[in-house]
Amino acid sequence: MNNKKISELKNIKAVIFDMDGLLVNSEPLWQQAEIKVFNKIGIKLSANECKQFQGIRIEDVVPMLIKKYNYNFKTADEIVLDIVNEMLILLENVEVLPGVIDCIEYYFEQKIPMAIASSSKMVMINKVVDRMKIRDKITLLHSAEFEKAGKPEPDIFLSAAKMLNILPEKCLVFEDSIFGVQAAIKAGMKVIAIPFPEFYNSFEFNNVDFKIKTMNNWLEFIKN
Repeated sequence: MNNKKISELKNIKAVIFDMDGLLVNSEPLWQQAEIKVFNKIGIKLSANECKQFQGIRIEDVVPMLIKKYNYNFKTADEIVLDIVNEMLILLENVEVLPGVIDCIEYYFEQKIPMAIASSSKMVMINKVVDRMKIRDKITLLHSAEFEKAGKPEPDIFLSAAKMLNILPEKCLVFEDSIFGVQAAIKAGMKVIAIPFPEFYNSFEFNNVDFKIKTMNNWLEFIKN
């Protein structure tokens, strides 16, 4: 990485975090919830099938699965609600990922405004924020449920930048999913990817500004 890019990544005006799989280890919980709820209606999903939708709004995922399996009994909205309710239970004890709290503390001390912009519904974002005890440090919470289009479209990130009153090119996004990275790049923002280990070498992450394994790697980098 050249000195210019390093300087750009360090001299940003706002930080925007994804949530699921980035701040907390909730992606396995999403798989668990989706598999359980769909199993109850007679559709057997696999974990690999669920992984294909990481980063996408559940209200976009469910209709795709209903169409795939030609299911027409419960409505998509009812299934979404069942999955969200299951997730709210599972999130009670969700694991915070390595380096996350320290990174938030770092930017808070630097007086850099921070946002969480997630495909999860706001009720779930609030659940995680309270679980992490970071409400006093995060400037903005924003859910893709309020956007016309979810990730991989850039709407959620552009809205977050607008609400923070920061130009998109001055924002740094932390993302773990392919769809989230695509959305942040489309928004014209700087992007740091922290992919799941099994996807770390996927070509879809080649266009990010920086790729790391944990948030601790980023802290070590910017402090040196």
